[in-house]
Amino acid sequence: SPKRIDLDCDLNASASFRNGFWSMAGSDMVLTIGLPLVANLSAAEFAGVVAHEFGHFTQSVGMRLSYLIRTINHWFIRVVYQRDAWDEALEEWAAESEDGWVTIIVMLAQIGVWFARMILRILMYTGLLIGGFMIRQMEYDADACQIKLVGSETFERTHRKLATLSAATELMYKQIHVQWKKTLQLPDNLSELLRQSHEKLPAQALQKIEDRYGLERTGLF
Repeated sequence: SPKRIDLDCDLNASASFRNGFWSMAGSDMVLTIGLPLVANLSAAEFAGVVAHEFGHFTQSVGMRLSYLIRTINHWFIRVVYQRDAWDEALEEWAAESEDGWVTIIVMLAQIGVWFARMILRILMYTGLLIGGFMIRQMEYDADACQIKLVGSETFERTHRKLATLSAATELMYKQIHVQWKKTLQLPDNLSELLRQSHEKLPAQALQKIEDRYGLERTGLF
């Protein structure tokens, strides 16, 4: 069982370690539940979502390995894509230097940085590939826990509803953005606003979601 249950405003639920790396030694887990999710699902559908997250809680080794892989991948992504003071300093030296030898040394240093980042990029993609495989398998096992509790029909109905709720969420946030610019006011009840946005989705948009549901291929990473 989770040591803590958090509530937020996302259309999602998740299982995670309460204090990151320091919680990996024991069963110090937290269950995060989005209130818009609670308000827009039936009791059976919501029970299935919770069962899915409890399925993750049973994946003790998998959760720890995936957490470590994600942490390492985030570090790789940062060092590959994020420019730092070293990059800026090399560019300044290259622009300001009037000595040919200094320019050549700076260019060689820039090539060295580029080559190092290429190696890190390969390692990053390797980590993403391994992490993607693990996460797909973990989600499959958690889905099995959900189906075991509520059945395959409720499982399918829940995922179809989540697809339409996601579309409604995008429209809702656009409306919130426009309202904020006009009046500097935010909605009092995000969950109720999502319910209303979901009910107002046009039939054409719902049909478009239905037509492509379940047909999108999973990416390699």
